[in-house]
Amino acid sequence: MKFSTRICLFLLTLIGLSQCKPKTSNSVENKTTLPTLPIAWQLNKDGSFGVKSATLQIQNFYPQIEGQAIRPLSFKIDSNASGGQIVYQLESNKQIIISLDADSNSLTLAASLKGYVQLPEYFCPAGAGCIQGADRIFKQGLGFGGPSAIMPIPRSGNRVDVNGLHEHVWSYDSYLASGILAADNQTMAIGAYDHHQYVQRTTFYNKQTRFGLVDRWEAMNKEFIDIAFSTENMNTNGGEVKMPTVHLTTGKVPFDVFQNFAKNIAQDNNLTLKQTPAYHWCSWYETQKEFNETVLNDVLNGLDKITPKIPIQTVQIDDGYFTYYGDWLNFDTVKFPSGFENNVTKIKAAGYRPGVWIGPFMVHEKSDVFKQHPDWILHHPDGKLVLEWENAQEGNVYILDSSNPEAFAYLRSVFKKLKAMGFAYYKTDFMDWGLRNSVKYKRHTPGKTSAQYFNEVLQMIREEIGAESFWLGCIMPFPPAIGYVDAIRNSNDVGTTWSADSHGNMIQESMVTQYSNNILWQTDPDVLYMNSFKTMLTPAECNTLALFDGMLGGVTNTSDRFHNMSKENLMLWRFIEPSKKHSSAIVPFWDKESALKVLVRNYEKGAGAVLFTNDKDVAITATYSVQQLVGKAEKYFFQWQPSISKSVGIKSELTVTLQAHQSILYYMADEEVAPNPALGLYGEIVKGL
Repeated sequence: MKFSTRICLFLLTLIGLSQCKPKTSNSVENKTTLPTLPIAWQLNKDGSFGVKSATLQIQNFYPQIEGQAIRPLSFKIDSNASGGQIVYQLESNKQIIISLDADSNSLTLAASLKGYVQLPEYFCPAGAGCIQGADRIFKQGLGFGGPSAIMPIPRSGNRVDVNGLHEHVWSYDSYLASGILAADNQTMAIGAYDHHQYVQRTTFYNKQTRFGLVDRWEAMNKEFIDIAFSTENMNTNGGEVKMPTVHLTTGKVPFDVFQNFAKNIAQDNNLTLKQTPAYHWCSWYETQKEFNETVLNDVLNGLDKITPKIPIQTVQIDDGYFTYYGDWLNFDTVKFPSGFENNVTKIKAAGYRPGVWIGPFMVHEKSDVFKQHPDWILHHPDGKLVLEWENAQEGNVYILDSSNPEAFAYLRSVFKKLKAMGFAYYKTDFMDWGLRNSVKYKRHTPGKTSAQYFNEVLQMIREEIGAESFWLGCIMPFPPAIGYVDAIRNSNDVGTTWSADSHGNMIQESMVTQYSNNILWQTDPDVLYMNSFKTMLTPAECNTLALFDGMLGGVTNTSDRFHNMSKENLMLWRFIEPSKKHSSAIVPFWDKESALKVLVRNYEKGAGAVLFTNDKDVAITATYSVQQLVGKAEKYFFQWQPSISKSVGIKSELTVTLQAHQSILYYMADEEVAPNPALGLYGEIVKGL
């Protein structure tokens, strides 16, 4: 992607460095930069380096080993038009090489270590960079549940008059994509595109000193950033070990910057989304482990009676079809008396894609795998087994060590068998159990990083299930999943009682991670409830979940039996039926504080939809300008629900009042023409509305 000429000319008017510079250093600035990039490297005479755009700067990066700045015997700087190279000569003929360059749309930082017999646990090619010009940071959680946020940089007041301990310092880790934002919305996104060998982590933190009784006054407060890799003490042959390239991009629209960053990652990994948006039924949320053949028959028979047919793609069997975790092919014959495989055939014969749940790294203490193969279990360095899930009632669960060739072969045979049985949809759960730092755990076969071990399992799973199968990764680290999964859970489980940890987390993570939706994968905000079985959710809360999930444009799934739904809720389920094409909502206030959560969808000929959601526990009234929402001064608006709309006239601003956990949907158009009663939330005609 390229920046417009107007933006480039503006941003190329770069400001000089003015703060955070060592007193003994003189900056050697590059006088020439690539003309298409509104961002430039700086190389300093003291061996540090920095980056600057029109508003944002990160000054005086310096390599670190295990969190401490290196102490080179000497260093050599070679500058060029797009950056340059710094070679740090260390003791014992070791070298750290930092190459600063640019490609068509980003600055690039390539680092390598030379002469190391053993890598450090953590290598930071760009450490302690002093942030200037930013008022917010973007942090992405490692995976499921985040926490992810666009947050104001924490800054305390100048005076504190409280006796006792109080916090003035902070630190936040970020993965996959990280960034800093200025008050004028100038944004810098930072991260690696390749995560299959090393986990890349960005850390934001501050350093502060205070003086006076009770630390009353602030003396100094600065914000910093580290860009690091988990190299996990890997042994080398003393040659050159190259780290994945770190990319830095910038722009004036924060959401667009990070969405483009996700597109760059996809392009670099030759990633194209092959699966249409998921729209399916999952057994877990109503029956959990008690799901059985009788319930499956009821679901399929109920679907068969509904006209017109509900076009879900998948009927997915979740946890409980086997005897114990780890013994995935020991099927429960009590729950499935006609044979588990027969039920898979039954789903396929009914016209649906059979789906299955599996936790590849889970091993129950009562399983045959655990009893017969204790060497297949991951160990602590002291030799003790890694107990991941302690459960006095149901039994403890341990972690499969995929570095054991026999354990790896067994796991491969499980997926091979599931594929042969006819499964074409796979929900792999508790995937974070497989990403374990090789310094902190004892592997059966040592010698690889946690990312490398994890990558081997992901590659094997995709090989066995085939490119044609749909794969949803759950409780999964995001970065190493790139290029393997079709969808990924982004939030905590959505429960049957509204709570901040459940529904609040889902809404927060879905909003923040929307930049990657339908680019790296389909994001899965978890189940939505249609209230056909007992929950504590109100009808308004169920309506909010359905509309919010549908607006996002990722995975849409329920555990409600369709023939038990009310007529209104069945209409709502049809209303949120996804398109065959990937289509994501826009988040107009992605980088700003907003009283309500706002999602916008654009249809053809100036039409669209806007959803306001109140995720708070109190009623909220808020006013929004139409210009802020859709970039146009005014639109015609209609309150909208399945097959029903009510005109509210032409508006230049909307004032919305919502009760706790309530939402309201509007259809909007350039002319006063109501939506077709059969129009669905994706902007297409839907059968059955």
